Amino acid sequence: MRKEMIRRLGIEVVAAGALVAFSLVTGGVAQASKCDSGITKAEGKKVACKTSVNGGAQSKGTTPDSTKLQKCTDKFTKSCNKAVTAGDCTAAQNTNCNADEAEADACVNTLSGGAATAGKCDGPITKAAGKKVSCKAGVIAKAQSKGGSPDAAKLAKCSASFDKACQKAKGSGDTCTAHPESCATTEGSADTCVGQVSSSPSGAFLE
Repeated sequence: MRKEMIRRLGIEVVAAGALVAFSLVTGGVAQASKCDSGITKAEGKKVACKTSVNGGAQSKGTTPDSTKLQKCTDKFTKSCNKAVTAGDCTAAQNTNCNADEAEADACVNTLSGGAATAGKCDGPITKAAGKKVSCKAGVIAKAQSKGGSPDAAKLAKCSASFDKACQKAKGSGDTCTAHPESCATTEGSADTCVGQVSSSPSGAFLE
């Protein structure tokens, strides 16, 4: 219990430091941009969508449904192109939707740990990691839309939800083959992806 408390404290401290770095880039607040916000949110949703498909396949020991994966891609393309038309993207986001898509897909691959790997333990962790990325990206997108700093309390809730789901999966008694790493390590990978899809100036909202 003591070790877990120390680990969680470390996560909160580093996340807070990254949050400060994000705010300092534009003099304390993010510049309001519907374009930035739309792209950040779209990337986060795509990561969550594809990891959900992959996670479901992992739990069943089957191959991810290619039709469902394509739907995730189609939704992203539509959302990203719509966001770009706002015309107010700042240096915080990349307006090249193909590059943004590749960025999101790289995160999906990392967080899935092997989409075709069977394991009831793996599926929930893959899904939880994707949900965390989408959750935090959503909080950051809201700040980008209005101009300001991401809500620290809401970011913390995203982390808490992931941790609860991951610990439950690890304690299920099933062997994790795609995710043999600790929950803290998976969480770190998810947070790195948050930084990438939101293109936060700090580089990432780290673990």
